[in-house]
Amino acid sequence: MFPHTVYVYPSTARTDGDGNTVRWADLDREPVPVPAFVQPRASTETDAGPGQRAAVEQTAYLSRFAPPLDPWCAIEYDGVVYEIDGWPSEHKALTGELRYSKVVMRASDRG
Repeated sequence: MFPHTVYVYPSTARTDGDGNTVRWADLDREPVPVPAFVQPRASTETDAGPGQRAAVEQTAYLSRFAPPLDPWCAIEYDGVVYEIDGWPSEHKALTGELRYSKVVMRASDRG
């Protein structure tokens, strides 16, 4: 069910110059490899060059072994760093056990 591997950069809290606590992905830390299924979102393609198209958004289904996810995490897939667009959806079994998380990933200029 999870033929791909993505690399999750969990978010961390830091203090900005004004003393506010802010969260963002720490791309300097070692990412966490997670089994996943990734598919492009065709409605958000953009020109990548002559005769080429590149998806700027992907939908990913991450296994239950993913670290805690939030909108400030980053995910690397196929050499591209993506930001998470909004909160992940968690899908659970009838027992309440987490089965997988669904995220929309938007290409980031950070990676």
